[in-house]
Amino acid sequence: MPTRSTRSDFVTRTRQEATNLIQAVDNLAELKRQWDRGMNTWLVDASGSDPQAEDYEANDFAGAHEGLMVADVAAVFTTLAAIETVLSQGHGTNMEKVRS
Repeated sequence: MPTRSTRSDFVTRTRQEATNLIQAVDNLAELKRQWDRGMNTWLVDASGSDPQAEDYEANDFAGAHEGLMVADVAAVFTTLAAIETVLSQGHGTNMEKVRS
C-alpha cells in the first residue's frame, strides 16, 4: 500500500496536470483568436506563394516545423473546439475543482 507521502504526491501531481491542461486550453484559445484575426491567411506552407507578404519565405514550415502544413495547424483548432465542448459539459468544473 502506498505511503501517505506517495498518496499526497499523487494528488499534488494530479492537481498540477489539471492546472497544466486548463492553462494549455487557455493558451490555445488565445492562439485561435490570433488565427481568426488573420494568421490563418498569413502562414505559407510549401504550396504557398506570396512574395508580397511581410518576411516572405517559401515555406513557414521549414526547419523545425518541416513536414507540417497550414492544414495541420488548423486541425489543432478543430480539436481545441472538441476539447472545449467536453470541458463545457461539466468536465471543466471537475478540472477547476482540483486545479492548484
